[in-house]
Amino acid sequence: MDCARVQDYILTDYLDGCMRGEAKEELEAHLLQCPRCREFASQARQEVIEPFEQIEREQTPETVWANIKESLEEREALPDVFHSFRPWPDILKKLVIPRPAWVLASLLFLVIMTFVVRQHSLNQTYVETQSKEHVEYLAFMIGYPDSLNGEDQGGYGTYIEEIFL
Repeated sequence: MDCARVQDYILTDYLDGCMRGEAKEELEAHLLQCPRCREFASQARQEVIEPFEQIEREQTPETVWANIKESLEEREALPDVFHSFRPWPDILKKLVIPRPAWVLASLLFLVIMTFVVRQHSLNQTYVETQSKEHVEYLAFMIGYPDSLNGEDQGGYGTYIEEIFL
């Protein structure tokens, strides 16, 4: 073990007595060989652990425990609807969908939406073209002059038409 890792273990697990097994044996072997880490452990014990060893542990009043028990019993008495409700962020966190799947789904959505919008605009152009052709056909059938399609420039024979046409 290197010194930085040993010092980290000293501050987190070793002084608390939570370190067990092979890791604890390695740390203690390192402390026997390294005076700097041994001094660090000693100083950490003096500053972090020893000041609290002399403090008398305060007892929690029984009313606090009774209130906690009562609160838990009330929660258990609620209908299952309240127990099964989870906010959306928690539900989304529990979904195990890899990031590439989200990207693929997003791209697929964009492609489909592009296709739908493009189809709509093509259909709109087709409808406009068909409508114009129908109007011209109907105008031809009822005998209107060909002025609708721009072939006949005769108009009504007015002075204004002569200027503009």
